[in-house]
Amino acid sequence: MSEEFPETIGPYKVLRELGRGAMGTVYLARQESLSRDLAIKVLAAEFTRDQEFVARFRREGLISSKLRHPNIVQVFDYSAQDNLYYIAMEYAGAEDLQAYLRANDGRLPLNEAVRLMGQVLSALECAHEAGVTHRDVKPANVLLSPRMDAVLTDFSIANMQEAQRLTQTGAMMGTPDYMAPEQFDAKQVDKRSDLYSVGVVLYEMTTGQRPFPGDTVVQVMKAQLMHTPEAPHLLEPSVPEALSQAIMKALEKDPERRWASAAEMRDAIYTGLGSSAPPEPPRAAPPPVSPPPSLAERAAAPRPAADTVAVAPATPRKSGGTLELARQSLGEVGDDFRSGFHTLGWKNFSLNWMPRLITLEVVWFLLTRPLLGLLGKTAVPFTYADFWLVGSALINLFFVLMVGVRFIRGERLYRKLVALGICLLAWGLWAYQYSSLDSKKFQFTAHARGYITRLAQSR
Repeated sequence: MSEEFPETIGPYKVLRELGRGAMGTVYLARQESLSRDLAIKVLAAEFTRDQEFVARFRREGLISSKLRHPNIVQVFDYSAQDNLYYIAMEYAGAEDLQAYLRANDGRLPLNEAVRLMGQVLSALECAHEAGVTHRDVKPANVLLSPRMDAVLTDFSIANMQEAQRLTQTGAMMGTPDYMAPEQFDAKQVDKRSDLYSVGVVLYEMTTGQRPFPGDTVVQVMKAQLMHTPEAPHLLEPSVPEALSQAIMKALEKDPERRWASAAEMRDAIYTGLGSSAPPEPPRAAPPPVSPPPSLAERAAAPRPAADTVAVAPATPRKSGGTLELARQSLGEVGDDFRSGFHTLGWKNFSLNWMPRLITLEVVWFLLTRPLLGLLGKTAVPFTYADFWLVGSALINLFFVLMVGVRFIRGERLYRKLVALGICLLAWGLWAYQYSSLDSKKFQFTAHARGYITRLAQSR
C-alpha cells in the first residue's frame, strides 16, 4: 500500500488522488473488468464511526444512482469493506467550475456562463422531477467534462420528499455563500432553494464578484437575509438587462417570488441573453410505478433498521381530526415565531401565517375558560374576560402587523388585499367572540390601578 493512497479499493485499482472534500477523498481508479476509469469517493475515517454520516453517505449513492441525466454524475456502485465506505461513479473530469472560475479571474464570457448554468438547470429539473432537492449547488459541485459540459455532483445532503430523517428541521446544512435564506432559517427547503443557489453562481460568473460577500459565516448570513445586491447589469454593462433581471428574480428572498421551476429559469436566462435554449437531451424512461401495498402487506412488512434510508418519494398522508389540526397549526406558528425572531424576521413574515393565527385565535377562545378553571378563579385577580382579552389582543395585533409588512415590502396588490381581507375576518371573529361573552366586566385594569396606588402610597 502506498503512503499517499491505497493501491486498491474493492475491485478498483487506484491511480491517483483527485481531491478532498468535507466528507471524504475522491480517487481516480481503474475498473479492469470493463477497461474504464472511475472516480471513487471514500468517506473520511473520522466519519465512519458516526452512523448518521454513514447513512447520509449511502443515501448519496442511492439518490445519484436513480437519477439518469447527461449532466448528473452517474453512480455505479456503493460498498463497504474493512470499515472503508466508498461510492464508485463516472469520471466526468478532474476540473470543477470553482477552479475554472479561479483560472479565469472569477468571470466567464456570457455565452459560456449561460450555457453551463443552463446545463446545471437541466440536471436540477431532472432531480426535482424525481423529488430530489440538491441543497448544495455551488461551483465546487459542478464538474467540467473534457467537452466542457457541466456535470452536477455531490448529493450528500440532498433532500428526498418525505425522506428527511437525516436533514431534520433545525439543521443548517450547505455552503453559506450559496445557501438560500430559508436554509439559514432551517425552514422548508424545496426546488426554489436550488434555483436561488444557481442565481448566486450565475451572478458570480457574470460579474466576477459574489452577491453576498462577507469574511465570516455571520456576515454572509446577515447579507443573505437582509441585503439586496446590485443588479448585474449595473456592475457589468455587458450583461443584458433581461438576463440581469432573470438572475435577480432567482435571488428573491421570498421563494414564492422566484422562478417556479428549473425549466422556467433555464428558458429565461437564454431568452435574456438573446438566444434560444438548446433542446433537452433524451432521458431514460422512469421505472414503472408499482401499486401501493395493501393494508395486510404493510402490517406484515418488517420495520426498517435504524440506518435504513428512504429514497423513493411517498405521498404524504393527511392527518385528520380537529385537535390534530390545531396541534399542527400551533406547532408551525411556534416554529415561525422562533425562526422569525431569530433572524430579525419582520421581513420574513409569510402570508401563510395568517390562517394559522386565525386557528390559534379560535383555539385560544375555546381553551380560555378551561385554563382559567385550572388556575382557580380565586387565585387570579382577573376575570374570564380579562384572560381572553389579553391573549386575543396580542394575536390581533399580529394581524395588523402582517398587513403592514405587505405594504412595507411593496408586494403585489392581490397579496395586500388578501392580507387585508384576512385581517378584517380576524377582527370580525374577535368582535363575535366579545359579543358572546357572558360577562363583559373587565377587572384587570381596576386591579392594576389599585396595585399601582398601593405601591405609590407605600413609598
